[in-house]
Amino acid sequence: MCVSTMKALVFLVPFALFFGASFSSEALRSVPRIRQAGEDDNILRKACRELTLDEIKSPEIQAAGRIAQAAILDHRYRKGFGRGIAAPQLGFDFRMLALNIPGMDTITMYNPVIEERSNSTFLMWGGCMSFPDKMALVRRYTSV
Repeated sequence: MCVSTMKALVFLVPFALFFGASFSSEALRSVPRIRQAGEDDNILRKACRELTLDEIKSPEIQAAGRIAQAAILDHRYRKGFGRGIAAPQLGFDFRMLALNIPGMDTITMYNPVIEERSNSTFLMWGGCMSFPDKMALVRRYTSV
């Protein structure tokens, strides 16, 4: 087992077990670097393509979903924060996100769309994994 895989196991497995998540060894080995704002490829600024149902069912897209889940759990374990990560933050050009909300299973959504939201909002300090060390006061809907 290589050193980077051992580090991923040391960080991810206790956290994943605590939250009831499970991962293939492929996902644990494949946690990519989170893309940062201002990088040359500009993937964070590009519109993502919608996935077809056949693509969503494909082994490649399913593997990307497991990688996104591993990435959010890895980041939360190492940094202590992070609720969600979108595909472009991991270098993928399609519509997908992984969410890890305490008390719930980590989930992956493909082609997500907000269909309903509350009228009420609240303000909170929030950050983004692609803008390290920056926080902003953001308005959020009470429910979506």
